[in-house]
Amino acid sequence: MASRNLNILVHLEPMWFRNDARFLSVHFEPLVGPILSALTLGQNHVNLTVSSNSALCDVSNCLAKFIFSSGHQLKTLDWCLKALLESYQYSKKQYCLDIFSRKYDFESAYLLDAFNETLKKSSPDIVVTTSKNRYLEYCCEQQNIPLICTEMGPLPRISYPDCRQLSIGSHLSASIVEDRDASSDDYIKKKILKNQNLEISRHYKNQRVCDFINSIGRSNALALLPLQPSDWVTWDGALSDSFQPPEIIIKALNAMRSERLIVVFHPVSSGLINQNIIDTLKKSDERLIIAPDDISQGCSELYVPHVDEIVTVSSNVGFLAPIYEKSLTLLGQSFLNDFICENYKLKMNDHQIKQINNIYYNYHVDQAQFTDILKLRDVIYARLLNKGYADVADRFQKIELSTH
Repeated sequence: MASRNLNILVHLEPMWFRNDARFLSVHFEPLVGPILSALTLGQNHVNLTVSSNSALCDVSNCLAKFIFSSGHQLKTLDWCLKALLESYQYSKKQYCLDIFSRKYDFESAYLLDAFNETLKKSSPDIVVTTSKNRYLEYCCEQQNIPLICTEMGPLPRISYPDCRQLSIGSHLSASIVEDRDASSDDYIKKKILKNQNLEISRHYKNQRVCDFINSIGRSNALALLPLQPSDWVTWDGALSDSFQPPEIIIKALNAMRSERLIVVFHPVSSGLINQNIIDTLKKSDERLIIAPDDISQGCSELYVPHVDEIVTVSSNVGFLAPIYEKSLTLLGQSFLNDFICENYKLKMNDHQIKQINNIYYNYHVDQAQFTDILKLRDVIYARLLNKGYADVADRFQKIELSTH
């Protein structure tokens, strides 16, 4: 069956902590790339539009050229960040708070108009995004355009990027709190824990982390702060008063239940702190421990089995707290709030187990499925059907569901 031209819009949220070519490449290639390959399989002609700020548009177009044949058209819709921020009185924080909010009213008429104009110019059959933006979700819903939201996490992972989620219509941050028919049996929890421990045991830095923990001693309860880049934000908004790591550390020291705090970093250079600031913080509070340089970045998960508490703004490492039955202390609003109850106990309750099962059964896509174009196509097709988009599913040349 011949298929007509397919119009795809990829929206890359022009958020400031994503304004990095490396950040984009390690998300675009493992997330957007396979989805585009699956959607365009068998298509003679595809019109692909990328909307974002100019820097991310340029990089994403270069990446997309490796996916598409010469018969496909690529274009960009450049977002003017100056005009965007102007509608928020030049407050990045307010912009972040707004797009992540779960409120029903919209603060920015400009942003609504911008998304409606983007959809008008690109006329997409389907939209793909890797970031939460309630304005985009609303505009797609109003125009009955399916929105594929994909991301890394929140299921924990050591071998990046083996863990990926895919939902239709809304970002996982909105969908996770919905009441889903998911078993409260803890089979999935045990499976995740087993796999995680296996990956940790295989990691080449694991013994080094164990030796470091032993050198600290376990006479006092330990907390872990997996520190994100300095301008990281949560799904529901920016950390209330600050984006800066030193201030986040101080908040963590004040909020934690444990006696000592180990600080580790997200694996990007912007997450590091000036050595003079570290020395000052250490002198002012002896409870603070900064992990040694060789095990300070990209191995946060290795510390989890050894600590008693995880303190975080929004890191996916925090998801391991209920899995390992560790205490969890949050400094911001994110999906992790749904795993905390009043007087939080280390033993998982049925609600927490159900939430984990909800993620796994409704949004998780195994590595083997995500990297196999035909299998990923089946996943997308089935989820489009489940959301009532049968007509759209047929537009990208239906392939019957199979196990391949």
